[in-house]
Amino acid sequence: MGSLADRIKAAQVASAPSLVPAGDKPGRKYEAEVLPEIEDVLDTKLANKVRKLIAGSIALASDIKALQSARDEITAQIKSSLDLEGSPMKFQCSEGRLNFFPTFRSTLDKKLLLGAGVSPQVIVACTVTKESYTLRITGATEEE
Repeated sequence: MGSLADRIKAAQVASAPSLVPAGDKPGRKYEAEVLPEIEDVLDTKLANKVRKLIAGSIALASDIKALQSARDEITAQIKSSLDLEGSPMKFQCSEGRLNFFPTFRSTLDKKLLLGAGVSPQVIVACTVTKESYTLRITGATEEE
């Protein structure tokens, strides 16, 4: 019967051609792809298990989103109450610890590199693109 990955690929190929051009930029929106039903890809026992796991993941994602929103609001209130803009601070209390500190993230800006005289060919040659896979689970009525 083949591996699970082989069966998924076969079901997807049989369902419709992919509307996502090969090698195009990830995250770009396209017309909806017709996906095979789970029963066309997995046996009944595994399909039922995966259905339950997907439902659980969606329920947790909804809870996490609501909790993160509430936490973000509390964080904003803490920052505004302490007037933390640009001032490192740390302390502890019986409820926990607070540490507000700067962090740095470096990025290369292609426009600045071009402005500094770096040729477009060198920028392209030094740009590394790696393929990776992301598992995205969304509700049946949500768009990806």
